[in-house]
Amino acid sequence: MRLGAALLLLAVAAATPEIRYFRYERPVSVTSHDGSGSAQTCAVLDASTFEHAAADLGDLRLYHDHSETPYVIRTDAPARAAEQKIAALNLGTRAGQTTFDAAMPNGQYSDVSLDVSGANFIATVTVTGTHDEGHQHETRLGAYTIFDLTDQKLGRSTVLHLPPSDFRYLHFAIAGPVKPQQIGGMTVGRVPATQPHYLLVAERSQVAQD
Repeated sequence: MRLGAALLLLAVAAATPEIRYFRYERPVSVTSHDGSGSAQTCAVLDASTFEHAAADLGDLRLYHDHSETPYVIRTDAPARAAEQKIAALNLGTRAGQTTFDAAMPNGQYSDVSLDVSGANFIATVTVTGTHDEGHQHETRLGAYTIFDLTDQKLGRSTVLHLPPSDFRYLHFAIAGPVKPQQIGGMTVGRVPATQPHYLLVAERSQVAQD
């Protein structure tokens, strides 16, 4: 990428790539390693760029001398661990609610997807966690809504977005029209052991009156 000083622009809803259709812009200055300006160079995007850009950065444009310049975006993300199937234990009914337990894998986990058969239901799942099998010291993780709105053509969701947890056992209580025979277990999303680390490369602030 041959660049001297360029402008990184964010489009609001541009029908054409002309600069006048963009709302946000900032200069990007890069220098090639060999000094000739012909080598590929790169620039790090700061937090403000992500704040105003689309989630996939699809509305970013790079301009040099009022001409759009091609570029490649590279992103770093944690590796996604394989989901693990977990069986439902002690499945039954208590106080009018469908209840069951689950022995969770070692390490941290987050999203839990319940395997619920049937259609056209809305239910609330209360989840508690403990480190002992006797459930003597339980911690409430939250209450989550699961649903299947097939008749209304509004979709289906049985995923519980738990906070990152490492409880050895989870207890589930479902209030709603979900019977024990409809529960087929669950899959759990593991949290990677190592999370990405970010280093502040440069910081700049500028106040402008509009």
